[in-house]
Amino acid sequence: MAIFWVTFIAPKATFPVTIPFRILLQIIVFVLAITALFAAAKGKLAIIFGCSVLIEMILMYSIGLKNIKFELL
Repeated sequence: MAIFWVTFIAPKATFPVTIPFRILLQIIVFVLAITALFAAAKGKLAIIFGCSVLIEMILMYSIGLKNIKFELL
């Protein structure tokens, strides 16, 4: 999953994709993660994680934070 993320979704992806396709890929990855949490009987954690992902994606794409590069010193 990490290789998939770095290849297509990360800000410095090897093969960057268009924004609508990137959003679709992010939704697929996070739905799989939420499903795995539910399957592991961690329903409350899955709901918290899903809500935080939803809030983050709404803020990221509505405010325009997708173009900000964060660098470590």
